Amino acid sequence: MKNLIAVFVMALLVLFNTDASAQNGKSKNAEKNNALYTATYDADFRMGNADYSTMILELWKDWDNNTFELHDYFADTIKMYFPDGSIVSGKKSAMDGAMAYRKTLKAVKSTVHAYVSLYSKEKNETGVSIWGMEENTMADGKVEKRDLHEVWFFNKDGKISTVRQWEAHFKVR
Repeated sequence: MKNLIAVFVMALLVLFNTDASAQNGKSKNAEKNNALYTATYDADFRMGNADYSTMILELWKDWDNNTFELHDYFADTIKMYFPDGSIVSGKKSAMDGAMAYRKTLKAVKSTVHAYVSLYSKEKNETGVSIWGMEENTMADGKVEKRDLHEVWFFNKDGKISTVRQWEAHFKVR
């Protein structure tokens, strides 16, 4: 019985290790990772406002339905970064460019794999990361598929201030 209690106490000590790094809010992993890389944006995220995720899902659905102008979620100073290296600045330019491109597509069907709203403590702002696939049918009937990862950041007024998009084209579908 004494051996069992000793094993139990040892397990608790390992499980609830309260060294100095844990007491200051950083785990040993976080300290180790921070030594390997320093994040250029932020390394201290919490769960963000779920309403922002809903806004992004609405915009994805609006894109599919060719009603992208339906919601007024963009800040006047929005900046959008695209996979081809192009950057669009300003709400009018972003909307005009999006609508012109969308007109070249006969149909769009998106599949959402996952999304999460994250709050940046350091920047005091929320971002939504979304992963999915977009199947575009061009005007000539050709179908193109691309996997997407997007991060949408919101300003203090709850408007989308920055969008970063990455894409991949996987051979196996």
